Amino acid sequence: MARRVEAVWSFRADAPGDARVLPDGRCDVLIRWDVGRDPVPVITGPATAAFDVAFDTGDSWVGLRLRPGAGRWLWQGPPPVDAALRGPEAVARLPALSTVLCQPDLSKMATSLGQLAATWDIPPVPAVLDAMFDAQHVAGGRLTVSDLAALADVSERHVSRLFRDWVGLPPKTYAQLVRMHRAVSLLRQQAAAPAVIAQEAGFADQAHMLRHVKRFSGHAPSRLPDDLTQPGIFA
Repeated sequence: MARRVEAVWSFRADAPGDARVLPDGRCDVLIRWDVGRDPVPVITGPATAAFDVAFDTGDSWVGLRLRPGAGRWLWQGPPPVDAALRGPEAVARLPALSTVLCQPDLSKMATSLGQLAATWDIPPVPAVLDAMFDAQHVAGGRLTVSDLAALADVSERHVSRLFRDWVGLPPKTYAQLVRMHRAVSLLRQQAAAPAVIAQEAGFADQAHMLRHVKRFSGHAPSRLPDDLTQPGIFA
C-alpha cells in the first residue's frame, strides 16, 4: 500500500484562520467536517495552483494522499487537472466512503479511511513510470523530458503519454511542481543565500526562482509563511 498511498492525515483547527495548500501533482481523498455541519467528502485531481482554505475553531479534516499514478484508478481514467468531486458525487465515485462518514469522531474517521484504503486494489503504475517519479524527486525536478526518456530508454512522446494517462499532468508541469517544492523547502530552512538556493534548485538565477515559486505557491520567496506545510516527500 505504501507505493500507492503516501499518507493518511487529520487536522483539527484550534483557532480561526486560513491555510494555503500548495499543488503537488497528487490526487487526494478528503473529508471536511465543519462544526455544526455534516462531513463532506471530496475527491481531487492534481492541482496546478495554490488555493486558500478558511476555517473556524473546531473545523476538522481527514485526508488520504495518493502517490502519483494511483489517481488513474481513483478517477477511472486520466486524472482531471484542477478538478474535484464533492458530496454525493464523491460518494458515487467511492461508495465505501459512506462508511467513513458515519464515524462518530475525527480519530475514528481517520482510522476508517486508512482501513478503507488498505482494501483498494490499486493497480501498480508501469515500472518505467515509477522509476521516472523516483528519479525526478531525487533530482529535485531538474530532469527534462529528454532526460526521462533516456533514463527509461523510451521516446519522449511515450514519456508524455505515460504522465498524461497516469498522473494527469504533462511531465514538464510535474517537474516544475517538484522543483518549486524543492526551492520552498530550501528557502524555509534558510540554509544559504537565495542566489545559492536558486542554483541548488536548478534555476537559471534568483529572479527565475522568484517567478517560479510565486507562480505555483502564490508567495514571493522572501514572504513564505512560517506555518506553511509541505508533503513529507518534499519537506
